Amino acid sequence: MACPPPQSQSTTILLVEDDDLLLDLMTEVLEAEGFRVLAAADPIEALRQAQQCTEPIGLLIADVVMPGMTGMDLAKRVRASRPRIRALLISGYPRDFISRKGVPDPEDEFLWKPFTIDALVSTSRRILEIP
Repeated sequence: MACPPPQSQSTTILLVEDDDLLLDLMTEVLEAEGFRVLAAADPIEALRQAQQCTEPIGLLIADVVMPGMTGMDLAKRVRASRPRIRALLISGYPRDFISRKGVPDPEDEFLWKPFTIDALVSTSRRILEIP
């Protein structure tokens, strides 16, 4: 599988969200901002896309609580082959619940649901150091 064609930004984001409506909305928003987006509805699909994409992927945006694997575990697995990827973990669950799911990498960032479109875009840009 090839990566999506470049748009105005050259940064590719691997987006993983098990809520189809949220996945579609976030994909649309990020693509409108010029990012290339690899969208996956589950961690297994995300791992497959990360493996098959030959271009650099700058950012993993992943829901923390998903069937089969947490976003934190997914980030660790993706980093096994892409050690430079940054991670933005998203969740609507309380922080104490998330802490029971595992320990995130100290450099991982969190965005708590519900968040605004502006927060998603500005946080993604900040993490990727895009003005």
